[in-house]
Amino acid sequence: MDLLQLRYFCKVADLRNFTKAAAALHVAQPAVTRQVQLLEDELGIQLLTRHNRGAVPTEAGNRLKAGAEAIFALMAQVKVDVVSHGLAEPKFFDSIRGGCPALRSPRPARAPTAHCIAWRCLHGIAEPRN
Repeated sequence: MDLLQLRYFCKVADLRNFTKAAAALHVAQPAVTRQVQLLEDELGIQLLTRHNRGAVPTEAGNRLKAGAEAIFALMAQVKVDVVSHGLAEPKFFDSIRGGCPALRSPRPARAPTAHCIAWRCLHGIAEPRN
């Protein structure tokens, strides 16, 4: 079991449809189907009841979904805790800080906006709009 499988499974369980889940995840539908099948094979239990119009989580699927959502929430909280306490900074900022005025300080006062990380700003050609 890995995080990718859990993420794919949760998206299918939320949307109750493999095709819609694949579109939301920006991946091909067979990849989602395969990862969910691998997860079911590893656990030895059916997680989704499939039918013509989609899929519905089984009782085991609902339990797995609840556990997976708890894992994702914990991962997000750990990331926030680590970054907010200065123990780590997102590596993406390190690569663009020099070219983007909003990110030149070691700890920007506010999150960068989309226009700040545009190609022109990354290369110092234009100042970001405020």
